[in-house]
Amino acid sequence: MLPVGFEPTISAGERPQTYSLDRAATGTGFLSKLVVTISSTKYLFLNVMTVVLVLVVVLVVEVAAVAIVEVVTVVLVVVVVVVVVVVVVVVVVVVIVVVAMVVVVVVIVVVVVVMVVVVVVVVLVVAAMVVVVAVVVK
Repeated sequence: MLPVGFEPTISAGERPQTYSLDRAATGTGFLSKLVVTISSTKYLFLNVMTVVLVLVVVLVVEVAAVAIVEVVTVVLVVVVVVVVVVVVVVVVVVVIVVVAMVVVVVVIVVVVVVMVVVVVVVVLVVAAMVVVVAVVVK
């Protein structure tokens, strides 16, 4: 009989066919230990609680991820709305400034035309007075 904890050496050629089966049959493989641990009533409650805890953590992470995505979406929408409002305000201000400049130019042109008309009228009046004075003096 072999001492406890001793595993016989298996040649490399035989290992793929028999090693896993031997370990499972003798209870020394990972899978068999996992099955024994899970099937043990001593650890069953802890395993169920571990699964529940993992599910709760996954659920919380998923809810947090969804909340973060929603918050980021709202922030992006607010940023886009603010940018659009700023652009609209800038365009309106530019239009108002351009219209005001056009009005100022029109007013200046009107003032210049009125001044030219006044000068022409003054010149005509002076010319008429010169003619009247020349006629009277003669």
